[in-house]
Amino acid sequence: MVRYSKLAFRQTVHHYGVDLCWTPMILAKEFNRSSFARDSDLTVGTNGPQPATIIQFGANNPTELARASSLAIPYVNGVDLNCGCPQSWACAETLGAALMNQRELVRDMVVETRSRLASDGWAVGRDKDMENPKGRSVSVKIRVHDDLRRTMDFIDTVIGDPNNRNIDWLTIHPRTRYMASTVPIRNEALEILTEKYAKTLPILLSGRARHAYH
Repeated sequence: MVRYSKLAFRQTVHHYGVDLCWTPMILAKEFNRSSFARDSDLTVGTNGPQPATIIQFGANNPTELARASSLAIPYVNGVDLNCGCPQSWACAETLGAALMNQRELVRDMVVETRSRLASDGWAVGRDKDMENPKGRSVSVKIRVHDDLRRTMDFIDTVIGDPNNRNIDWLTIHPRTRYMASTVPIRNEALEILTEKYAKTLPILLSGRARHAYH
């Protein structure tokens, strides 16, 4: 959640039964360059049970994302690439929702990240490593395009081989980059994408989608 999901928030929702938490979006470039940024942006508890946490990065370079993931992964359960943030500053830097027009780049980022984590000794075998203590996930959060065919092309490229996919799961925010969060989600788009891809990989839902179809 934007601005909210620091450690105290994650611990609170974990206390009330939430299984999996995300950090706010962290800039991979700054995370790599500064120990101060790492200490400030990624806080973890030292006492008691720790909420299972996915670190969400903003990145536009495969090497930057892979390196940041390597630094963070001992302290989290997985890495998520944010391709959904619509804020103008992020899109101006080819981050967040701007990456929805860069499907090959997104593919390259998740492929290099998964390879780096594997070379570091982490278990990134997707479903088969779910119970492995060293199991770690690589995932992507997206928005949708006005032309849903472009979204399908994006997803197909990022997933790669469905039998040996590049990501563990996909989070869909069923609004376009230009739709405000107060505007109802695109239910038809969500239904089409879910029906097409739910047999290939787990799909999560984001974006105050309280009225999604059932």
